[in-house]
Order: sequence, then C-alpha cells, then structure tokens
Amino acid sequence: MFGEFKLMTGTYSSEYGRFGGGVEMFVTRSGNNALHGAGFWNLRRDIFNAAGYNVNRNQNNPPGFRPKERFNEAGFSVGGPVWIPKAYDGRNQTFFYFSYSRDLRPATASATLSTVATQSMKQGNFSEFNRAIYDPATTAGDTRIPFPNNQIPTSRFSKVASNILPFIPDPNVGGTSDNFSFVNTGTLTDRIWSLKIDHAFTPNKPSLVLP
Repeated sequence: MFGEFKLMTGTYSSEYGRFGGGVEMFVTRSGNNALHGAGFWNLRRDIFNAAGYNVNRNQNNPPGFRPKERFNEAGFSVGGPVWIPKAYDGRNQTFFYFSYSRDLRPATASATLSTVATQSMKQGNFSEFNRAIYDPATTAGDTRIPFPNNQIPTSRFSKVASNILPFIPDPNVGGTSDNFSFVNTGTLTDRIWSLKIDHAFTPNKPSLVLP
C-alpha cells in the first residue's frame, strides 16, 4: 500500500540521472503504535464501460456491444508495532507494515485494429492498392517492371501462399488499412505482497528502513 505518489516531469535533480520521460515516485506506508489495517476491492465490468470508436466502427457488432471484461483486484494491509509477548515490545521503536493483493482477470478484452488483405487482393488484384506491385521475375539491374494493372496472376501464387489465404479473415470495416477490428482477450492471475520494517535506534537519529 502506498501513502504517497508523485510523478516528476521536466528537469530532474542529479540523483535521478539523465533520461527522457518521467519519474514515478512511490512512498510506502509505515506502521505506528496503533495496530491498523485496511481492505479494498477494485473491479471493472464491461457493463460500466463505453464501447469506444474501434468497437462501434465494426459493422458486425450488434448495437450496444461491449467486449467482455472481468477485472478484480482485492487485498488488505495491516501495520503496527512489532510486539512479541514477553519477548519484545517495539512500541515507539520498531514498526511493520504488510500488504497483500490478488489481481484476478478471468476475461480482459481490448479492441484492436489490424490490416488484412481484401477479397480482391486474395485473388491477386491489387488495383485498389495505391502503390505499384513489381514483378520480381523482371528484375534487371536496379529496375523491375510492375504487374499490369497491379494484378498478380494466380498462377504465380506459391502452394504455401494458396494454403494460407483461406485462413486470413476478410475485412469487417472499410478501407485497405486498419480494416479488421477484433477483440483481444486474455487472462491473468497474480499475487503481490510487500513488507516494510522501520526501526529507530535512538530518539535523536533517523530510522532505518528495511523494505
């Protein structure tokens, strides 16, 4: 658990080195003489989300469609003095702070755009493509001759290419680029914990922090 977060941008002091971007600074919480704790549950669901442009532009999606999303992060933290009955009393001197969280994402979705060949391109017709397609068999020195009308004869297709073509999906949005909208889904289960120990050797000197 963090007690403070700061994002530094621009010019940094020498202790942070020299680089671009920003510096993220986290300060973890510390225990004190009172035993205290906290619990939390952070969740996300597709019913709370907006569909987004990439989802809405896919003509195959029904109205109101949202990619399925299940995000859960639950955890707790506890802090206080290090106290062992009849052995050690760390009040005013030794403190601990422990945190634990579980990140559970059984369904995480993200709308993605990709580029796939159109049905005409799969047949060798690249007339809708705004660049010339050159015939590699006509290479002479530094020059090559384009295919007439940007059309590659199917007889020039290799057996491997012919077998792969049926597995390439057709575009579901218009255009020759960024014309295939789909949803990436993934799962994640992660557990994160941290333990912080503070000890003051004397009342007049800074404490020693062991992360």
